[in-house]
Amino acid sequence: MTGATIGDAEGNERQAHPAYVTVEVTAAHYGMTQQHPEWSKFKSADVDGDGKIDIVDLAAIAKIIIEV
Repeated sequence: MTGATIGDAEGNERQAHPAYVTVEVTAAHYGMTQQHPEWSKFKSADVDGDGKIDIVDLAAIAKIIIEV
């Protein structure tokens, strides 16, 4: 984990339910890597901290939603 707050994928320190914000932002930026010029805006969607937004991140978010 990167230390990002689940539900704050936009990094604006406002939390919303992950089902509404994090999944949408993560899916919209699927495939983005840390080399992307706007990475700093969306890096919190990289839940596992591996430098890319991928299926592992979406699965981690889905798991959190299911557990809520």
